[in-house]
Amino acid sequence: MMATQQSSAVDRRQIGPIGTTARIVLGLLLIGFGALGGRVVVSQGHLQLQWDWAALAVGLVGFPALLVAMQWIRMNRNATRLQETGPLPTAINILVSPYSLAQPRCQQ
Repeated sequence: MMATQQSSAVDRRQIGPIGTTARIVLGLLLIGFGALGGRVVVSQGHLQLQWDWAALAVGLVGFPALLVAMQWIRMNRNATRLQETGPLPTAINILVSPYSLAQPRCQQ
């Protein structure tokens, strides 16, 4: 009986209620920011929000579907675990990040 209690305690995350609340609030804020297309306008003291439903659909459905499809194709070719944490993948991420942030859509 002790082994069961220890394994369930180890398997659970230890972020607590504050961490869970922070994740929920931050997630909702990021979804809202994405749904607005990154545009929040304050004009003459009034907040004007223009929802970008296409951006929301791409962010919540399109992009995750594309990533799942790519992972499914990779798993069909090579069923081993994908673990890209070495120096080369890190260098590629460091080089690609500024390029993706320099795109005109990100600078608006």
